[in-house]
Amino acid sequence: MKNIIIKEEWIKALEEESVELRDTVMGAIYDYALRGKEPEGLPPVAAVAYRLIKAEIIAMERDLDFDGAREAAIRRKRAMQRRAERQAARNSEEKRQNAGARVITIEKRPIHNARPLPKSGKVPQTHVNDYDHFNSFEEFYDLYPGQKDDIMEEYSRLVWQFGKLNDEMDTLPIALRNHIGWHRTMTEKGYRTGQFPTMQRWLTEQSWRDRLPDVE
Repeated sequence: MKNIIIKEEWIKALEEESVELRDTVMGAIYDYALRGKEPEGLPPVAAVAYRLIKAEIIAMERDLDFDGAREAAIRRKRAMQRRAERQAARNSEEKRQNAGARVITIEKRPIHNARPLPKSGKVPQTHVNDYDHFNSFEEFYDLYPGQKDDIMEEYSRLVWQFGKLNDEMDTLPIALRNHIGWHRTMTEKGYRTGQFPTMQRWLTEQSWRDRLPDVE
C-alpha cells in the first residue's frame, strides 16, 4: 500500500473532459496505489492520462525518498554533534576538577613473563577443576570496580598468560581491596589517581604486585 498525493490540478484537468473520465482515471490511480494493480482496458484518453499522472507520482516518490534520506542524515549528524558536545563538556568538567589535583604514580613490580594473547584476544576456556584457588578469583572478580568480561573469559586469559599462580591467586582479592582503599584515600588527599582500567589490563600488568605509595 502506498501513500500518494493527489494534486488539485489533475482533478481540474480531468473534469475539463468529463466527470466520467476523472472517475475512471482516479479509480485506476487508487488501484495502483492501494493494491499495486495496473488497470486493464482503459479508454485511450484515460490510459494516456493515467500514464502521465503515474509518472508524476513516481517522480514525487523519488523526491520524497531523497528528502527523507537527507533528513535522516541530518538527524544522525545532529545526534553525533550533540554526543560530541556532551563528551566535550564531560572532558572539560573532568579537566576542571583535576586541574588542582596532584598526580601520583604507582610503582609497577611485575615478576612474571606474560604469554602473549592471540590477536583475537580469545583463548581456550580453562577448566576450573584443573586449578586450585578459583574461589579467590571469584571473590576478586565480584569486587573489581572496572570494566570486565565474563568471569571465565577473564580467568582463562589469566591462566593462558601466567599459568598456575597457585597461592598467589589468593592475593588477588587482598591486593584489589588495597588498591580500592588506596584510590579512595589518595583522592581524599587531593591526588589524581585515575580510574580503574579494564580487568584484563589490570591482570596483564600484574597490578596485584604494585607498590602503592603512601603520600601525605
